[in-house]
Amino acid sequence: MKKLHELQSVSIKNLDVYGTLHDGKEIMLNNFQVISASIKHITLDHTVSFYNLVNQNLSQLPDLKLLYQTISNGRKLNKEKMRGEYERIVNQYSMDEVDTVLKEVKYLAVHTKLVLMPSHLNYSKGKK
Repeated sequence: MKKLHELQSVSIKNLDVYGTLHDGKEIMLNNFQVISASIKHITLDHTVSFYNLVNQNLSQLPDLKLLYQTISNGRKLNKEKMRGEYERIVNQYSMDEVDTVLKEVKYLAVHTKLVLMPSHLNYSKGKK
């Protein structure tokens, strides 16, 4: 299995997906077939769902947890409502608090592993 940073480009031939390495060598990505010869049928996916990643690491994310509780205030928020909270939160947090939250976001980024996969296998998986 090749890592994404090892690939220079990705192409589709006869519904099989190939990667071109930085040295120009082309390899077939094993067990990777798409339903159409369009690059839009290839997606990035978490190897562990982001939902599970966050829940498994809550003890490492106290400030993100507090930020979420402050924003949601017991309500379920959609993206539009979250955007509406932006100005209030920005005005409420100091730069030190923002830096602490960003460290926790970076922690999640470091522990996130992504893979290429056919999009038809990735749709509406939910919190699996």
